[in-house]
Formats: sequence, C-alpha cells, structure tokens
Amino acid sequence: MNYNLMPGFALRTGYMMNGTGGWGSGLGTGNKGAGEFSAGVGLSFFNTGLDYSMSPFGELSNAQKLSVKKKF
Repeated sequence: MNYNLMPGFALRTGYMMNGTGGWGSGLGTGNKGAGEFSAGVGLSFFNTGLDYSMSPFGELSNAQKLSVKKKF
C-alpha cells in the first residue's frame, strides 16, 4: 500500500502471507500460517527517486534495501 503524504514523499507498507509456497513462505519463522509486515519510504526530487524499505527475511533477520532512480 502506498500513501502519498505530500508531493515527493510517500510511505509504503506491505503484508506477505506465509504458507503459500512462494518466496518468504515460513523462512525460519516456525509458524507457516503467520504473515510478515514490511515498511518503507520514498522521496522524489529533481527527476530522482530515493527508496528505502525494510522487510523480515526469516533466519537472516531483516532485509534493508536502498535504491536510487534517475530519469534522463
């Protein structure tokens, strides 16, 4: 889900249901019926986008991702 709070700033949330057999299904959680939440923020300025997200990654703890996009 994406919430645009103001031009150039967005909050993002997500939910992944486990037990579906896909990526992240019960990775070390011990409870294959539970789901996992993820969250992130996005900034846009001068034709550039900056995104950060954090999501659970099973036994490896949390995955944190940072990406930069530039439009030419």
